[in-house]
Amino acid sequence: MKYVMKALFGSRAWIMLLGKVVCEGVSTWMEASLLLLLPEVIKTGEAFPKKEFLLYGCIIIICRFIAVACRNYRHTVATKITSLLIETAATDDINFHTMYGGDSIQSAKENIFPFTGIIESLVTIITALLNVSIYTYRILSEIPNFGYCMLVLYIVLVVITLLTNVPYQRYEKLAVEVKKNRNRLFGELANGFLLIFMLPGKLEDIKNKLLIDNALTEKMFRRRDIVNALSMSLFSLLYYIGIYLLFQYSTAMSLLLIIGWYGQVIDMIISIILTIPEIASYKAAVSVLLEILAYNNITTNSDDAVRINSFNSEIKIESLSFGYGDSDSVLQDISMKIHKGTKVGIVGASGGGKSTLLKILCGFYNYNGSISIDGIELSDIDNRSIGNIVGYIPQDPAIFNGTIKYNILYGTEGIDDVRLVEACKKANIYEFIINTNAGFETNVGPNGLKLSGGQKQRLALARMFLRNPQVLLLDEATSALDNISEKKVTDTLAASDATVIQVAHRLTTVKGCDCIYVIDNHTVVEYGTHDELLRKEGLYYKLWNQQITE
Repeated sequence: MKYVMKALFGSRAWIMLLGKVVCEGVSTWMEASLLLLLPEVIKTGEAFPKKEFLLYGCIIIICRFIAVACRNYRHTVATKITSLLIETAATDDINFHTMYGGDSIQSAKENIFPFTGIIESLVTIITALLNVSIYTYRILSEIPNFGYCMLVLYIVLVVITLLTNVPYQRYEKLAVEVKKNRNRLFGELANGFLLIFMLPGKLEDIKNKLLIDNALTEKMFRRRDIVNALSMSLFSLLYYIGIYLLFQYSTAMSLLLIIGWYGQVIDMIISIILTIPEIASYKAAVSVLLEILAYNNITTNSDDAVRINSFNSEIKIESLSFGYGDSDSVLQDISMKIHKGTKVGIVGASGGGKSTLLKILCGFYNYNGSISIDGIELSDIDNRSIGNIVGYIPQDPAIFNGTIKYNILYGTEGIDDVRLVEACKKANIYEFIINTNAGFETNVGPNGLKLSGGQKQRLALARMFLRNPQVLLLDEATSALDNISEKKVTDTLAASDATVIQVAHRLTTVKGCDCIYVIDNHTVVEYGTHDELLRKEGLYYKLWNQQITE
């Protein structure tokens, strides 16, 4: 609700919302007055009041027009909430992006308009209650005895609606949860069929669960409909009681007003029955959106952060420790010195913190210890400027739904075709591109769905070669490449002037590096060139022999 209020009062939406409610109330009052004109004429025998009729009619038309026009407040609120989401999601806080992946943010964006449905539902209920209250007041003024009876019936109707809505919502919620579980199982079946097929009995298990959930969903909805039918039967009973009271206390002259009252009551009942479950379903749908909006961004930049545009000397890491939360278990007492232009390899067992180290060098995480670039502490550098000198490629690089050319040129401007082709040749992907039907205009699909793992990595490498950063951070960036492609990329990196820091499990990838750091149990246990490490016969020696044997 906090974000609803923020979106309403942070824009002109509240004015539009107020205008809608007021115009609805005024038009309802005029309608009731209009219905009383004819009985008044019959009662007094005066001429039909054309001026009043036209005046009331014009006011009703104008108010209805304004009320409908003001419905655009929902789009205004959606625009404001989208702005709040952008402010939250477009952050340099890596913890946010670790917690909420692209799917979560996309889901939040898609649920912004349903989120505004909460406001729409509340306004619908408030407007219905207002309209009934106006008619009830006019009836009390014109036909006191009948009016008081209708007031009691009105209160009873509201109470019955609210009471019957409790089990209605419960069955609706259970049905939605079962349906959600069923959709999850369908998703597992679609995305993990090969795994499921190879697990004895798993396919049959999923099939039985789907059948049970399907039957359970039908059962919950049937119970919900029974509750709904019961409540409507009670409404019908009260309706006939109202008809009886109508004949007891009303006259023909007040009949039009009472019919109008009944119409408003029916609208109110329908509104409450339909909108309260809608609010519950909206809340469930927008849970991720609310969670993201509530996130407290923590930027790593200070007001006096230093911007860097070039790398001239060395990267120095001293006594670096890092852990998630209060722990320092991921990296412990890491020290390295990396001179400009050198090629550095980082190897070791999985889970040792190698990938985390590269992310720290990108400025993604805060850390304990010291990391300096050309003598400037990394924590004092504006992390938005780190990309001026650093290029980073993870093992599973970001590939966007677009053409090959769009993906390679992503983040760069003013690149001619000569440089584009040259970068693709360095990444050994040019031959693949020209052999596709559309060449550089070939669409790669969502997340590069139409590409293999190796093609994705080569595409990312071409993008990096095009940017030509001074420092390259490669996290298993060639792990999916064939030997020929990897050899070509490795030779290109070795011949470049860039400083390369490369994480690899395949030791042949880093064999030619100027220095190789071996990480074990979250700390550096040895370092040196390939030949030096073999002579030490330590962990690297064991890993090398294992891979050579394999």
